[in-house]
Amino acid sequence: MIGLIKSMKELDFSKRLVEVSCKTLILCSEKDRSNRKVAEQLSNRIMGAKLEMIQSAGHEANIDNPEGTADIINTFWS
Repeated sequence: MIGLIKSMKELDFSKRLVEVSCKTLILCSEKDRSNRKVAEQLSNRIMGAKLEMIQSAGHEANIDNPEGTADIINTFWS
């Protein structure tokens, strides 16, 4: 398991993000400081991506605010 995790550390697909051509939703919780920067970078590198912050949630948005998470996803696909 440790070997697998170490091998993923070296993966970098950032240059291929411009190839994403589907409708894209990036979700991040407003209190998730560790992932906010990456979420913003993803939304800037994927053309047309939409970044949404899930209110009143930490790292586990689906547990902290399941209704808010579902509302954002449902609105995105509507």
